[in-house]
Amino acid sequence: MMTHQREISKHISRIRDFSLYAEHADFLMPTLQAILASPVNVLQHLCITHDGWTDLALPENTLQYYAPALHSVDLRSVYIPWSSPILYNLTHLRANLRDDLGGHAEELNRDEIESDKLPSCHLLSGLRGMPALQSLDLTFCLPSEGDGSVVDLPKLKSLMLKYEPARCTYFITCLRIPSSCSLTLVCDTYSEKELTHGVIPIFHTHVKREQGPIQSLALKAYKSYFMFHISRTANGAEKTEPSYTLQLSHPTYASGALAFPWPTVAALCRELPIENVRHLDLRHQEGCDPDSHMEHAAHWSPGAWVNILGRCRVAHEVRFYGDRPATLAFCLALTLRARREGAPFLENLCRLTLRGLRLTAADQGEGSEFLKAFLEQLAARQKAKTIQTICIKWKRAGEQFIVELGKIVPEVKWNELKDTVGESDISDKDEEDEEDNEDWSDEEDEENEEDRSDEEDKEDEEDKEDGEDGSDEEVKEDEEDKYDEEDGSDEDQDNEDGEDESY
Repeated sequence: MMTHQREISKHISRIRDFSLYAEHADFLMPTLQAILASPVNVLQHLCITHDGWTDLALPENTLQYYAPALHSVDLRSVYIPWSSPILYNLTHLRANLRDDLGGHAEELNRDEIESDKLPSCHLLSGLRGMPALQSLDLTFCLPSEGDGSVVDLPKLKSLMLKYEPARCTYFITCLRIPSSCSLTLVCDTYSEKELTHGVIPIFHTHVKREQGPIQSLALKAYKSYFMFHISRTANGAEKTEPSYTLQLSHPTYASGALAFPWPTVAALCRELPIENVRHLDLRHQEGCDPDSHMEHAAHWSPGAWVNILGRCRVAHEVRFYGDRPATLAFCLALTLRARREGAPFLENLCRLTLRGLRLTAADQGEGSEFLKAFLEQLAARQKAKTIQTICIKWKRAGEQFIVELGKIVPEVKWNELKDTVGESDISDKDEEDEEDNEDWSDEEDEENEEDRSDEEDKEDEEDKEDGEDGSDEEVKEDEEDKYDEEDGSDEDQDNEDGEDESY
């Protein structure tokens, strides 16, 4: 250990991006103190991660020398007094503590730690020393009360808070932030009352401050949490406008089964200005289906979709990811009337993308009844109002199904997802990250490129003696239809010219 400390200390004056990870405090503390005991004139990014059983307290003088270039600090399971000089004049700050005190919640008390090491008045005072702050990410280190003062953060572009709703909403009231600031709230434990009377009004107030219509709306139910996301930037456009995200863990029934926060979803869609939404991204993840519980069977009903999204009359593009019951329920909703005048649900829908299923051929196995019902529902929708394009990204759908679908829909785009060894029906790594990061325009360009490659393959077979069929290119394109993991965007981003070193 001493060897590593000496080696790093030799180069610390030239290091611009430094990350330290340790499982044990008896390694992290002396290493950190030894390394940062020297001048760090070019240090820009500092990340300290403690992977022990509990959060680790760092001394106030962790950085003994002034670091004029330091503008980004990332603290994970470590905390430092908010008055520490290391936090002055930052542009990016992330402080993430553990939700359960490292598994020792019965021995330690979060409020006692906060009152001792992270008092609310010190947090707000510390933020006053960061007037240039652009991004702020705080997890389980928010105050429950304060002195009533307000902190100005005029340059803040992104605010992410994770804690119980009361603390999140209180903390926001202590800040004066630009209307252009993106807001993300993550709540693991909550009551409907807290959401209805706290979180939703905060969202509504913040959204109303910025001009321009909401362009995109995402409702995504994963295995353990639900995400509501709206943005004024159309999918596929440059992300210049603020976005607003609410992530909620699913409530748990007494039986241990997962519920779904439909009252919150309905309230959000009722209160927020979603009339001009043009892009809808909807997801139902396998494993959180309330249809298996009779008392909650209506949650994924066609009528529920109409009730929560009936105001999205100008939406022209929908991407839906779901299991069989959810897919059928949504397709049935497309046949229903959204208003008394007789217009169908999502009356201006032009493009529908469906993904997330593994099927057998239309005339084989258990998939036959599903596909029959699916085609009947789409045919009924087409009679009411035509959907011009349907993009199918399923696994193992038979050619006959595609042929039959082509008789109903003017344009069918087919991109079968390839099976791989050991792949589950819905792969969390490939499918979930793909959905979160996929760009609408990229998806369309990719599918058009695949269509062009198919035509080129046919021409090659007919006109080229070498018999090039482009099949390898298709496989590569299918493989490229996957996306980086969610945390990839959190990696340090400022590797510029110079002699950067990491340890």
